[in-house]
Amino acid sequence: MGRATLSCTKSLMKKTIGERFGMKLLLLICLIALTGQNSGAQQQGSGHPPRQQRPQPTRSPKDIPAIVKAANGSVVSIVMSDKDIPIAQGSGFFVSKDGLIVTNYHVIEEGSSAVVRLPDGASYVVDGVLASDKARDIAVIKAHGQNFRTLTLGNSDRVQVGEEVVAIGSPLSLESTVFIGIVNGIRAAEQPGGRFLQMTAPISAGSRGGPLFNMAGEVVGITTMKLEGGENLTVAIPANDVKRLLSNRSATLSNLPNEREEAPQSETEQKIQ
Repeated sequence: MGRATLSCTKSLMKKTIGERFGMKLLLLICLIALTGQNSGAQQQGSGHPPRQQRPQPTRSPKDIPAIVKAANGSVVSIVMSDKDIPIAQGSGFFVSKDGLIVTNYHVIEEGSSAVVRLPDGASYVVDGVLASDKARDIAVIKAHGQNFRTLTLGNSDRVQVGEEVVAIGSPLSLESTVFIGIVNGIRAAEQPGGRFLQMTAPISAGSRGGPLFNMAGEVVGITTMKLEGGENLTVAIPANDVKRLLSNRSATLSNLPNEREEAPQSETEQKIQ
């Protein structure tokens, strides 16, 4: 009788312990499930949306061949002449369909007449100057013609040191020559508030006055000169300086800086003719 009672008691204890363990395990599973649901509900209803990826920049990068292809027909060679004899050559680019061309002032400073040449061989006479800033070395000239391909001026204030840039010009009259480099400095100019972009793209004579592109294909500068004594240290004028000059341009054309008025013929010369 005593053994039977002891055996029954042990069996009951084992059953009770097993039931308690099972109940605890069931409660733990339910607690985990409820915690997960509450966490999801809090994330949805807390007003804090799930973390999202940063939006892509508005300037989508292009590859260099695409930039060069898009600029074809917009970058020109400018030939300055005196008495129909070519004496100087530089580069420029169209900013309006009716023939406005941006270039360096020093490109048009010499010579009494100018012609712009496109890569396809077409040539257009320069009618005159619409705006110029000798101190900043910028000029806006007008080519005789219509329906030209234009380039877009970007925001040069967004240019950063280390940014890759592409320049196109006509060194030694070799039209549509491409130069690649990086912006390695943004320097203060002599004029109050003025700046210039320092870069590694090798700019030589003939390509000055051409466009400097960012990797979105926007013009962010005008190539202007090489720093003497520096290896591949060149300078570009920020595009925002060009925008300011364009907004204040004259409504009428003026002569090229070195263009001479034709002197009236004397009576003797008229009789000889």
